[in-house]
Amino acid sequence: MNNSIRNITISAAVLTTLTLSAQVEARKSDRNHKKAPEIVFSKLDLDQSGTLILDELQGNEQTKAEKKLARADLDGNASIDLTEYLAKQRHSHDLSTYATEIVQCVQALKDADEASLIVVPSSDKFASPEEKFAQLDSDDSGAISVDEIAQALATRQEIRFAEMDSDNSNDVTLEEFIQNGERKQATRAAVKECIDSLVDVTEVI
Repeated sequence: MNNSIRNITISAAVLTTLTLSAQVEARKSDRNHKKAPEIVFSKLDLDQSGTLILDELQGNEQTKAEKKLARADLDGNASIDLTEYLAKQRHSHDLSTYATEIVQCVQALKDADEASLIVVPSSDKFASPEEKFAQLDSDDSGAISVDEIAQALATRQEIRFAEMDSDNSNDVTLEEFIQNGERKQATRAAVKECIDSLVDVTEVI
């Protein structure tokens, strides 16, 4: 009897462990599923044609711009001045003095691996926050409006689409979408590695 009870107890414990493990794996799978490029692609593919066109990437820039402005517009005057722009942490880091070295470092990482997916960025990517602000402030008013943000977002999507459309067919397949994501991931990792090796974080904060 004791052995039977012990066996039942062990079986119950094992079953509980397996159930908990399955639940954990299910949650991991669900998180990964949500991030899967196939899912993202399907959401972007509004007409479910199996390919993406530029219009599907664009269209809600105005709404996005309004949200971005609302988050950064600290004084509520419907525009973003330089002080408000620099208040965002990601805009406060100035890497411009390291731009050339970062680009050279990324190029070296790419050269070291013939199969590398790294795309070497231009030094413009590491312009100072003030320079980036000036680029957004297209009318030189000293502040960024919601329309200027929307235009910048639309331009960014045009560039993104051109990067994905590797065969210049004016549409993007799932394969091109996935390949572009892999290139971006590899490039992002390379840039981070180079920045970490070249820049003292305390100097740019």
